[in-house]
Amino acid sequence: MTESKSAFSKLAGVSVRLAALWLMTGALFKLFAGSPKMLPPLVLDNTPLSSIATFHVVIAIELSLVMLAMLKPRLGWMPITALFAFFLVILVHQASLGAESCGCLGDTVKVSPYVMVAIDGAL
Repeated sequence: MTESKSAFSKLAGVSVRLAALWLMTGALFKLFAGSPKMLPPLVLDNTPLSSIATFHVVIAIELSLVMLAMLKPRLGWMPITALFAFFLVILVHQASLGAESCGCLGDTVKVSPYVMVAIDGAL
C-alpha cells in the first residue's frame, strides 16, 4: 500500500508542476511580449483597477502561484486548480462570443479558445 501511495503522490506532484509550467508559459508570454490588450474583455470590464495595473497584478498572481506550486505542490494545487477553473469560464465566454483566438499567448500566437479549454481542462 505504501508503494501505490508513494506512486500516487509522485504523480500528483508531477501533475501540479506540469500545470504550473503551463501557467508560467502564459505569464511569461504576457510579461515579455504582451500588453493589457491580451487580457480578456471579461476581466478588463470587471476590474476596479486600470488596464495596466490589472495586467501587472494578473502576471504577479500567476507567477506567485507558479512558485507556490513548484516549491510546495501540496499547497499549490488548490489555487492552481481554482485559477484554471477561472480560465475555463473565460474561455467558454470567449468561445460563446465567437473569438478566433483566446489571446492567452499574445497576438502573434493564435490559439482557439476550444483548444485552450482542452489544455486547461486537462491540466
